[in-house]
Amino acid sequence: MQLNIVILNYCTPQLVIDCLKSLENEVQANPITQVIVVDNNSGDDSIPIIEKAIQDHTWQDWVRLIVSPVNGGFSAGNNIGIQSLEAEAYLLLNSDTTIKPGAIAHLLEAMANHPEASIISPRLEWPDGKPKINCFRNHSRIS
Repeated sequence: MQLNIVILNYCTPQLVIDCLKSLENEVQANPITQVIVVDNNSGDDSIPIIEKAIQDHTWQDWVRLIVSPVNGGFSAGNNIGIQSLEAEAYLLLNSDTTIKPGAIAHLLEAMANHPEASIISPRLEWPDGKPKINCFRNHSRIS
């Protein structure tokens, strides 16, 4: 399944690089995955820092940096990434995200097992692995 991952950057180049490092093995395990980093008009040194990391780590085969001329906000930046490549599925990541080993394969498996689902989301966790509860008091999976 073609998966495009969109990472939005705004003045957080080192976080983007850490996120890309966490994705490296995941992308190698699913080689039709592409990652789009959208710089949301950071106005700092983000672009050359991210470009250098892509070059230094030889990530050019699976990472592409798109520079937005304006900061249109979170939705607009993600839309730039989504519109840049066609895929069967998209994963939108914040720049401060790190991906656990096997997480992308698990998401792709869930998508394959539930073709009726329009949205599938990973679980957010704290660094110690405990679930991160960000909203709603009594949330559960929708069946």
